[in-house]
Parts: sequence; C-alpha cells; structure tokens
Amino acid sequence: MTTLSLVLRPKAENAGGGTEQTPVLVGVSLNKQGAPQYVKMKVIPDVKGKTLVEFAHQHIEPGATISSDAYRSYNALAGERNDHQPIKFNVKDNA
Repeated sequence: MTTLSLVLRPKAENAGGGTEQTPVLVGVSLNKQGAPQYVKMKVIPDVKGKTLVEFAHQHIEPGATISSDAYRSYNALAGERNDHQPIKFNVKDNA
C-alpha cells in the first residue's frame, strides 16, 4: 500500500451523538496515476506510533511510499521507514 490514512468512526452504541470513537486505520494502495486500487481497514486499539508501525510492517511492502497527514503518531513511521511523507492539510479545506 502506498498511502496511509487514519480514520476515526463512532462506536455503534454511541452513534448519533456520542463522543467515544473507535480508531480505524485505513491504507489505500494507489497506482502510478494516483488512482486507488486496494483498501485495507483495521480497527486498532489506539493511535500510538507503535500501533501504526505494526500496521505498516504487516500491510505495507518495503519501498512503498507512505503518505499521511501530519498527526504526531505518524512520526514513528519516519523512525522506522524512510519512505514516509507527512502532508499537513487543513480539514476545512478538504471537506
């Protein structure tokens, strides 16, 4: 997979107003033209760097370019893999 994104979705029992969320990590593989090919989603226990690194080792082939937002836990990927490219963006600009 070449792009790694973090998505948080509400727990089912709190849907429609609860603040508790279950972290879901989503990896999207892009082709050379940048079009999505494959998606891997996994419910994760937390959003710590160690958890993200474990996902990367299990699901992302060595040499793949990893793009993500600039969430601080992704910094752990930079220590483990030199192919991580964090991109800062404003959520309001991408809504």
